[in-house]
Amino acid sequence: TGHTVSKSGRRTKRKWFPNVQPVKIKIKGQVRRAYVCTRCIRTGRIEKAGQV
Repeated sequence: TGHTVSKSGRRTKRKWFPNVQPVKIKIKGQVRRAYVCTRCIRTGRIEKAGQV
């Protein structure tokens, strides 16, 4: 958590959320749709369905 700071300097609470995307992935030989963070997609932590 943190603060959003307006021009006047007033602070209100805010949250940061992970950048998740719907992706078809392979789990135990089955293709499933799941929400995966972009960092995991980029670093290859998950096996995307349809890739050779």
